[in-house]
Amino acid sequence: MQILDLYCGMGGLSLGFALALRDAEITGLDIDRDAVETYNLNLNRFRARAYVQDVIKWKPEGDYDVVIGGSPCQPFSRANVKNPGEKHPLFPTFPRFFDIVLELKPKAFLLENVKGLTTKRFRRYLDRELSRISRAYVAEWRVLNAVNYGVPQKRERLIIIGVRRDLGLRPSFPKTTHGEKSWVTLGEAIGDLLALPPAKGNTAKPIVPDHVMTPRGGWDNPRSDWGSRVMSLERPTYTITEKHRSGQLVPVPHTSLTMYRRLTVRECLRIQSFPDWWRFPEHVSVSKRYRLVGDATPPILAYRLAVTIARVLGLETREPPREEEWQLPYFKRAFVDYFDG
Repeated sequence: MQILDLYCGMGGLSLGFALALRDAEITGLDIDRDAVETYNLNLNRFRARAYVQDVIKWKPEGDYDVVIGGSPCQPFSRANVKNPGEKHPLFPTFPRFFDIVLELKPKAFLLENVKGLTTKRFRRYLDRELSRISRAYVAEWRVLNAVNYGVPQKRERLIIIGVRRDLGLRPSFPKTTHGEKSWVTLGEAIGDLLALPPAKGNTAKPIVPDHVMTPRGGWDNPRSDWGSRVMSLERPTYTITEKHRSGQLVPVPHTSLTMYRRLTVRECLRIQSFPDWWRFPEHVSVSKRYRLVGDATPPILAYRLAVTIARVLGLETREPPREEEWQLPYFKRAFVDYFDG
């Protein structure tokens, strides 16, 4: 089975599909060299290979069963107030995904983006593309929240799935596996990392002094004082983004004062559901690592989407998920639907 991952980034979607589908070969394309090198460092073991390529300029070629991808979300982000929609230089990446689908004619496709595309401001772009492909594909969309599928993070994303009309099949979406009372919490995801001693310069387990924040005077609301939100270890996190310097604060345990610090890269990986064996090339800066992680699709959500698409198409999966491949402390909590009882 041949899969093409457009705008693949460092490989969140590809990892989920590789761990879900049997005998899949995955080709990724992305313009970011650091992302591609990170992808290949980790995913070569799964017969997945990415290439540095500007998808806008790429001439589609090859025979693919499924095309997946997460086109850049900046044109449709609520945070983008300067050049939204078609004014943004990355806007063409969105319709380009559908151009490639129509040229390659895969059996199915999956596109991930921010839910901003479903709002009144941007909905016309979504409707236009769905109308354009409607003769060739039966396509449906939903906004899914990763926290409802075993990811310890509230992350809402638009998912569009299409199936070629001549196959006589319809798209399907995974059923939710976790409710509010069974969500995986931040403590379950990174509790063991919080207990580690300080290790300056180690991106897997740092507590760097300039990342620690303590109350000053009457300060008792870190969100208003630092532009950040304090996370509870008893609940899932807010959305992990590429803007780590204005992101969430995590409580520092075992201190006499109330203290907070930024999440580390390793903690962000855990929250995004990347396995503990995931690595970065040494030359990739810490700030770039945060960006790559924040832009990625959570692999657990990707896994569940891949299984659902495989069932629609009658493809063979590698179920159940394997703990040794995921290497996450909350593995059985995330996949409770497979292992409960």
